[in-house]
Amino acid sequence: MDILSISGSKILTLQAEILVRANLRYANLRYANLSDADLRYADLRSADLRGADLSYADLRRADLRRADLRRADLSDADLSDADLSDADLSDADLSDADLSYANLSYANLRGADLRSADLRSADLSDADLRDADLRPANLRRADLRRADLRRADLRSADLSDADLRGADLRRADLSGADLSDAVNLKYAYIRIVDLEKAKTSLLTLGKSQDEIKPKQKEPRALRLIDIKR
Repeated sequence: MDILSISGSKILTLQAEILVRANLRYANLRYANLSDADLRYADLRSADLRGADLSYADLRRADLRRADLRRADLSDADLSDADLSDADLSDADLSDADLSYANLSYANLRGADLRSADLRSADLSDADLRDADLRPANLRRADLRRADLRRADLRSADLSDADLRGADLRRADLSGADLSDAVNLKYAYIRIVDLEKAKTSLLTLGKSQDEIKPKQKEPRALRLIDIKR
């Protein structure tokens, strides 16, 4: 099959099953039906995919940089190794999606549904994850440096070995979350109270709680830095 090129075209419903390596850059695919589509290696840079149905789609190694995926249905989609940097995924449904090793740096995931998503080793540095639902997502070894996770629901999420340097976890729900070996949590913006219900305490970070001396008794956000072993 020839590589499909519909850059800039307007498509409301697309039933093609195989779109491997398709050139869909800047394409208007708003509300398109791409459920179960094979979009491996597809070029979807800056494509308009607002409200599109991409459930169960195969988007492995697809290029979705700066794509508009607001309110898109990506449930059960395979986005492993995909490039979603700078993409707008606010309010998108990514439940049960495979995002392992995906590049989501600087992506807007505010209010996104990421329940049970596989985000192992994903790059979420500088991503906006405010109010996102991450129950009980797999974030093992994920790069969350400087990510904004304020008010995110991380109940029972696996954050073991995650890099949380500079991450903002204020008012995030970490009940039952696994923070094993998340050694860089000491550089995150987080309140002590938000850690109380996590599976791992500060002791698993190799620090004693007696060694933590916050400057204020009731800080809005305590930045755990320079904690002596």
